[in-house]
Amino acid sequence: MKEGMIAKRDRRRTLGIFYTPPELIEPILDAALDPVLAQWRDERSCATSLGRLRLIDPACGSGRFLLAVWRRLAERVRSIASPPGRLPLLRRAAASLHGIDVDEQARRAGEEALQGECARWGVEPRDFVNWFTLGDALLDVDVLERSFDVVIGNPPFVDAETMCAADRDRRALLASRYETARGNWDLSSLFVERAIQLVRPGGRIGLVLPRRLLASDHARHAQNLMAAQRIEVIRMNRPDAFPGTRVETVSVVMQRAEPGPRHALRLVDEAGRERSAEQRTLRLLPPGHWSAVLHGDSPAAAAFVRHQRGNGRRILDAAFVGDGATTAEAYLIREAIVESEERHAPAVRLINTGTIDPWETQWGRRPTRYLRGAWHRPVVPLRWLEASLPRRAVQARAPKVLIAGLAGRIEAVVDEGGALCGKSAVQVIPRDPRLCHALCAWLNSAPLNAIYRALFGSRGFGARSMHLGPRQIEQLPLWPADHPGCGDAIDTLTRLSRRLHTPRTAGGSSSTRRAQKGLEQHIDLIVERLLERKEAKGLSAATRGARPGPGQVP
Repeated sequence: MKEGMIAKRDRRRTLGIFYTPPELIEPILDAALDPVLAQWRDERSCATSLGRLRLIDPACGSGRFLLAVWRRLAERVRSIASPPGRLPLLRRAAASLHGIDVDEQARRAGEEALQGECARWGVEPRDFVNWFTLGDALLDVDVLERSFDVVIGNPPFVDAETMCAADRDRRALLASRYETARGNWDLSSLFVERAIQLVRPGGRIGLVLPRRLLASDHARHAQNLMAAQRIEVIRMNRPDAFPGTRVETVSVVMQRAEPGPRHALRLVDEAGRERSAEQRTLRLLPPGHWSAVLHGDSPAAAAFVRHQRGNGRRILDAAFVGDGATTAEAYLIREAIVESEERHAPAVRLINTGTIDPWETQWGRRPTRYLRGAWHRPVVPLRWLEASLPRRAVQARAPKVLIAGLAGRIEAVVDEGGALCGKSAVQVIPRDPRLCHALCAWLNSAPLNAIYRALFGSRGFGARSMHLGPRQIEQLPLWPADHPGCGDAIDTLTRLSRRLHTPRTAGGSSSTRRAQKGLEQHIDLIVERLLERKEAKGLSAATRGARPGPGQVP
């Protein structure tokens, strides 16, 4: 039975079946298996190593990874062993391979390929005694009772929503057994944890993983486990590596060993270009978001890392950052929304993502969309809000910064009090209300936008639609309070933000637009100086164009 026939679309989605192309398998084996083979210097050392060697693919499917491993083992045996001793060593190599999978059809699909390999090397299918075990590597503990030298594979990519729909009981059982099963977790996270459990100290792990495992809030648990291992290489695979899907992947190889303080891991981009980075840098990145290390020598990512090594203050150190409502609250609020003309008692304006621009809101000028409804000038009665959602009423009255939740850049505006933040927007409520305008200027600046894109840009839907969430906004760097000029800089940011919040006519004249651009460039320079503790270079230019000359800065 051919692989393409067994992987029907519905089964693929439910089981996470994506057959691994050779161009992804071979680089993993270069890093995870070749160090083992390099120790086979002669027939004797080969025999000794094969006597205890254990390799496993815990989600083997039709055995593509195992077949690739077998070919390397067999080639190495042939290059070392004399003809009389070759067959016993090949049989030992065959017995060292272990595979387990839940899909019986996948096993049948791999039988034909295995028989072809047997004919080529003069061994029998029965020599592969551990080739395929029907079972669940995540739950069938008794099936996998030994430590392995190498754990490899392409585990299934199945998200929480699909698992809930397909097998809610299994998902609940997995959640009770695995540390990484937290939040909106993906099945691949659990295979990372399971691989670390299966490999012996000093052994290696090589896995194909979804790229979102480097850029998701829930991924921080898997990343914590990975950071405790010696990561050897992270490779970004081509987006079209799995035809017919939109799955983007990375390949990760690591050794179960404590990384040294100066250990450098290799980073390989889609074009095969390599660079290195100290592994300890990963711990400086926001929890769950390692994707910045894959973006090359980004000035923005480098600025963030320097900030974390120095001052290390984040937005959450000075403000509460949160959504405007939970899902349950949002549906309650929707029923209470009325047009402002229909309400004469005290009310608060509802401001959602689509009506937030940098420095101003479009409430009353654009329709406000909220849970499939649309209003022109939506308000929520204050008395109802105080009675039904008192915490949201307090937030509505507080001075704050509102941020659009989906945009091409951070779009922030100050609300002096009296606006209810919509569910898809983000609110930043400083502990000191006097910092509202300084925070707004800081967040709207080009350097902060460059840093956000470097750290969290892969969460979005392309360059023009980043997803901006509270857990990401709160991780952005904050000005260093110990900077000698910080107080004056905050005062200047506040003044510039107030000027930019001055109501403007629609469109505006060219001179007005030039004046606004000059104010924004002034803000960018201040933010750069505070982030770098000196005159920084490159961040604003990369985001807004050339730096202003002295005569252009107000």
